[in-house]
Amino acid sequence: RIRQAALHGASVMSLGSAQQAANYPIKINYAVPASDLAHRLAALVKALLAAQTDSVPAAFKTAVASAVVTPEIQTMADTLKGQTGLTQIILGEGLFSRPDATECLGWAQCLSQILSVKLNYLTQGPNTAGAWASGCVPHRGAGGVPLPALEQGLNAGEAFNAQLKSYIVHGFEPELDVLDSQAACTALSQAVFNVYISPFESAQAREWAHVCLPCAAGYESSGTLINVLGLWQKASAAM
Repeated sequence: RIRQAALHGASVMSLGSAQQAANYPIKINYAVPASDLAHRLAALVKALLAAQTDSVPAAFKTAVASAVVTPEIQTMADTLKGQTGLTQIILGEGLFSRPDATECLGWAQCLSQILSVKLNYLTQGPNTAGAWASGCVPHRGAGGVPLPALEQGLNAGEAFNAQLKSYIVHGFEPELDVLDSQAACTALSQAVFNVYISPFESAQAREWAHVCLPCAAGYESSGTLINVLGLWQKASAAM
């Protein structure tokens, strides 16, 4: 949808820790050090507030006082101010894995309020909504119903930090796919019994797994995905 909008004249801008490679034109492709992302978002808020004709709350002025508006940020602000059609802010999934995710999200919400536009975000994986709807997250039951505190489980980070006696690792490689891979590998190494289930052979897994079992890859069986819009998408087996 972003590509189609860009091909029909929409201005697409990117602000992140890496330049985006896309098959559509990106008006501003601004890459900044990962540690500076929250500061750059604050600078964008500052640039937009500078053009406000209404009185700006003192708290806002104080919060953005130290932010430096670079030429790229100013161009983004000018482009956003000049938009007359539908505008959206879309947050990538990587933002929610950052240690300063709350700060970045706060500035993004400020932007959406200043511009009176929608704030959207991409989920972490193609079936995140499906996991919530089916209760495959620690604090939700079937249908996404919240669970009582005593029935809630641990998320992956909590489970590895707890250094449990046993783990079942299904479909991922802890040393590559976990944010705190060191904590994951340490927890698995001290556990009494671990089961590793994966379509792929792993020399690393053999160092901590007591049983290794094969399984089909995700798209080797038919199933249903629920996308970020809540739409069900059927997937037929590839093999």
